[in-house]
Amino acid sequence: MAATGMLKQGHGAICSIEGLGSNNMVQSKTILYGTTKHALTYFMRGLAKELAGTNVIAGRLSPGMVLTDFIKKTPDGHPSEVFSDEKFRKTFNILAFKPETVAKYFVPRILNNLKNDAQIAWLTNRKAAWRFMTAGFRKDRLI
Repeated sequence: MAATGMLKQGHGAICSIEGLGSNNMVQSKTILYGTTKHALTYFMRGLAKELAGTNVIAGRLSPGMVLTDFIKKTPDGHPSEVFSDEKFRKTFNILAFKPETVAKYFVPRILNNLKNDAQIAWLTNRKAAWRFMTAGFRKDRLI
């Protein structure tokens, strides 16, 4: 485990990326993915507890909805059926961001974080509410 090496060197930080399932949300056709993200959140919170009092920290990144191949394609590479689901497309276009937008937010915060068990969140409830309120005025559509 990475934490073992970091403990030997005397310092370090481990971050994981949360996703659908991390917050107990259950969405059909994503059960395996959601299960792994739920387990990862549990693991990282537990790891943070085990690392308490050391110079190694563990934390989580919560990006919200991001346009990735997971959204765009099925596991076998075909276009995802989400493109034909108008309700999903509408919600996704309101709440989702490009990976590079989220990365620009995360990188400095990861590098400056000194807190164990930190959750750095991009799509907060406040930001999501703002996106819904201003959706009619924006033209940025991802899918």
